[in-house]
Amino acid sequence: MNNKISYFLIVVLAIICLALLHKNSSNTVATTETFTPHSGAPYAVPSVEVNVTESQKFEANEFKVRVSIEMRNRDKEALFKQIDERRKKFFAIAKEHEISESDIQQNSVDLRKEWTYKDGIREFAQYEASQSFVATIEKKQDAADFIQALSLEPELDLGRTVATLKDSKVEQEKIIRKAGEKAMAKAEIYAKSVGAKLGKVLYIGSGYNNDGVVFADNMNGVAMLGSARAKGMPGDMNAIADSVQLSAEIHLIVEIK
Repeated sequence: MNNKISYFLIVVLAIICLALLHKNSSNTVATTETFTPHSGAPYAVPSVEVNVTESQKFEANEFKVRVSIEMRNRDKEALFKQIDERRKKFFAIAKEHEISESDIQQNSVDLRKEWTYKDGIREFAQYEASQSFVATIEKKQDAADFIQALSLEPELDLGRTVATLKDSKVEQEKIIRKAGEKAMAKAEIYAKSVGAKLGKVLYIGSGYNNDGVVFADNMNGVAMLGSARAKGMPGDMNAIADSVQLSAEIHLIVEIK
């Protein structure tokens, strides 16, 4: 009798186990690839991920001429006087070239101490003062002429002149739109290659700062024209870039179905 009861219990347990296994297998769903976009939580949906960069050149219509003054003197008051004299000289040249003070950005004077060391003892050597300026000029020839005049002043140091766009918002929007259209087209090609269609956009981002757009002028030359050119001669425009390249990068993740 006990053997029959034991056999009956074994059969019941076996039936229960089979029923549970069948239930678990019927609830199993197909897994999909997961990804975590830059914005946060992971998705568990079929998707395609693409990166697209769009670039376009534009004619520059604004030029930023960078100038700096750097002087040293043990007497601080005499040093500030030297800086002031050279600053006035810079603004006088700017006025001669019809560049208004409102088109010139100037930083405050940076004052530092220089030291010497002898036998482990630090001693004051002199003061060093510097000041920088950026003049914004619309025409390339005017910028070249201004640079030429500045290059004749040995105590005014010229930096790199940057070509840019006065109002680039419209151009930026065009570049971003083109990059977005190319990204969607590329994603659609990938989807069609496996017999799928595009669904909703899961993530869109940029690999760049500045709203996804970067600027670059088309030459890396420094606008140092040299004092060999005589005063009054027109400036050499070949030392200044004449176009600007805008680039936009889009990182796109789109659902496929």
